[in-house]
Amino acid sequence: MVASVHLHAKSAEEVVAEVARIVREASGIGDSRVLTAEEPLAALGLDSLAIVNVVAAVEATYGRELPDALWDDRRGISIAALAAAIAESGGDLAIVRSAPVMSAAEQPGVSRSERLFLQLEQRGPGGRAAAGALHRSVIAAHWLHAERPCVILARDLDGELPELPVPAGVTIAPYDGLSDAPLAGIWTRTQAGRMRAHLRRRMETGIVCLAAWESERIVAYDLLGPEGAEDVTTSPGTCFGLNLFERREARGRGIGLALLAASLPYTRDLGFSRQATIVLERNRPMIAAATQLLGFAVRGRAQRSELVGRVHWSWQRHGSTCSGPRLVI
Repeated sequence: MVASVHLHAKSAEEVVAEVARIVREASGIGDSRVLTAEEPLAALGLDSLAIVNVVAAVEATYGRELPDALWDDRRGISIAALAAAIAESGGDLAIVRSAPVMSAAEQPGVSRSERLFLQLEQRGPGGRAAAGALHRSVIAAHWLHAERPCVILARDLDGELPELPVPAGVTIAPYDGLSDAPLAGIWTRTQAGRMRAHLRRRMETGIVCLAAWESERIVAYDLLGPEGAEDVTTSPGTCFGLNLFERREARGRGIGLALLAASLPYTRDLGFSRQATIVLERNRPMIAAATQLLGFAVRGRAQRSELVGRVHWSWQRHGSTCSGPRLVI
């Protein structure tokens, strides 16, 4: 969410300095490392995910989209190239201050809620009771009224599929749901009961849980709906990606994106010709990662509205506007 807008116009030199700051914050490099404007970000040790996060952060800061050519040459991107792209995009160089940069695995609101629940849980019985009350109030508020603008993404599964490296010690395999032990600690104590029950119900309806494992512990999971989801219907041959979730301590290691990449050949082997998903419109890092690293394309936009428990979708695809209780992809 935008915190403040149009601080002041920037000269070209100030844009370079501002981009360098963004690189430090978005990549975690910190202030001790000397950065030069012409040095490729890959030479700083940033992997593809980190570079995507940096570019998405620059776009969010200046409120404009960078050219596709820049995305296509991710490994050669430098601070100078990013600053030049901003300058060449035209208009005033004023910046738009956005919310703190998040990794592509994080969802707006989710990590913030987790941090708040954890802080309350650490305060003993009173804090845990407060966390529970807060959690129930959030659920009730969403049930009463919630608006969620989303981007519809899809990619065909024929031809060559992207391969992203899986971190050492991590393996990817389905979770059968027979034991809760692999999931221990993946959610906050406040959220665990509801999340576990929700996952179980979904798997009982045929939704597949593809997981990233470290030893016998699940560190991330991706839910795949062969026939869509509770309020989403997919066309024949399309598998729907419902939800990606990572343990807090596992985020930032590239596990989530490696899992998403692995889901593509996995769903193809199940007989699907396409995978589709929806991403919150404000989750720009995930949209950027999906389109630039995983080959997804934006197929349309949708708005999910919930009013007193009743869900209504409106969406646009191929120039047509549709609406109804279920999103049709």
